[in-house]
Amino acid sequence: MLIAGTINRIQFALLAFASAACACASAAAQDFRAFTWGYSNSAATPNLSQMVWVSQSSSLDIAAIQLSRLPPGKRYCMMFYYVNDLADNPADRCRVRLPGGGTILTNQRGPWMDRGVATVKKRIQRFVQGMRGRNAQIDAFVFDNETTLHATNFMSVAGAWSLIQGDPRWSTLAASMGLPRDISSPSVMYWGSPLYYDWTAKMAGRFDAAMNRAVYDPIVPYYPGARVITNYESYRMVSPFETPDVTGKLDRYDTTGFGTDDSAEFYGLYLPGRLEATNSGPLPVGGLAWVALRANIHKSRGIYQANPARPKDAWIAPLHWDVEWDAPGVAAPLINSAYWAENILQLAMSGIDTFLYWNADAWLPQQNPALFNTEADRHALDDLLAELNVQVGSVATPTVRLAMPAWSDRVLASARQVDGNMVWRFSFDAGIAAAIVYFTDGTTALIAPEVNRPGCWLKYPTTKTLQMAPGGALPVMTLIPGS
Repeated sequence: MLIAGTINRIQFALLAFASAACACASAAAQDFRAFTWGYSNSAATPNLSQMVWVSQSSSLDIAAIQLSRLPPGKRYCMMFYYVNDLADNPADRCRVRLPGGGTILTNQRGPWMDRGVATVKKRIQRFVQGMRGRNAQIDAFVFDNETTLHATNFMSVAGAWSLIQGDPRWSTLAASMGLPRDISSPSVMYWGSPLYYDWTAKMAGRFDAAMNRAVYDPIVPYYPGARVITNYESYRMVSPFETPDVTGKLDRYDTTGFGTDDSAEFYGLYLPGRLEATNSGPLPVGGLAWVALRANIHKSRGIYQANPARPKDAWIAPLHWDVEWDAPGVAAPLINSAYWAENILQLAMSGIDTFLYWNADAWLPQQNPALFNTEADRHALDDLLAELNVQVGSVATPTVRLAMPAWSDRVLASARQVDGNMVWRFSFDAGIAAAIVYFTDGTTALIAPEVNRPGCWLKYPTTKTLQMAPGGALPVMTLIPGS
């Protein structure tokens, strides 16, 4: 019987040191790494790399110098509020017909982006031309444009749907997108209605297409080798692979995506509606934190199933994130939980290529800087990435594509093939002391949570094969209860 136990801390430290040395020797190894929003000390946390912030007021000379100090593969630009007016250009806003003929602009934005695309495209062209003229090397462009065409952006604005519907351009656009002429009646457009989902799905594709024309297309001629060009929460999500969002709604995004990578948040945020949608039966022993971890892995696998060809990037939060400053009233059960680490490990083992770390420094006078972007939290993430580099070695290792977990599962499993071995990460709901898994040759393995962590590693040669349970999300196993 194989036994998967804890890693001796001294051995792990030596392995991590060797892994870091190998990483320094070869940037091509593509180790697991995270790119940070806020400050990160690369000497103290070598698996974290701070992105270079660029805003419309930034000095290109300074940005070029900052990028020149970074090694190849880590020259990431965080394009801060650089294109966020794409879908909010005043010249694109809804128009109202005048009694005597003609139209007048309103203050309500709608789904039109003609002037926005033209304006943003010129801005991006100036930027890449300026950076190329300064011989700046850029490996990645990361955008955070959350001013999208999602239905939620219009639901809470009184009269928004009527103004969009009354715009003389709407009939043509609606027909071209397969949307109805009537979008303002309360009987057809409401939270979670079929039209709500249809609008959100189709407008995701329209928005990403505009982003590609205005942003991606002008970048490529100047930086054809940029590996990552991505925008927050831009990914394809179609039925039956959708995961309930923070409110429990099954949003769909009918898009081929923006840029090169799909990008999604895996903060594990919860409002009451999401718990009901992501848990079947009694609340697990591990509580809402286990439910959030399971939902994140469900989401990551759904994103892959919906668009398997594109690399995946994951936005993650610190271990001690004070969520109230970013999302008041929203629960973040993974924070300060043992399942926070399992979230990182499971996402990586499920095929995430790049982590984007939301480690914001204090940005308001009333915030205590000592509680934001702490060194301890950066080390916690760096240690996990070092562990992945020991266990797996490279993001290029093949991922075993498993099915999405069921809402009642009490164990999560993910795997990669590493040279001649299979490496699995198992995560356990609280109350499970161990489990037995079965190989097709008749042998078994006992797996148990590590000391102080609700998960463990299992490694065996590819000459062996685990028996898989119906559905394909987990191996066949016998759970052993305990504290």
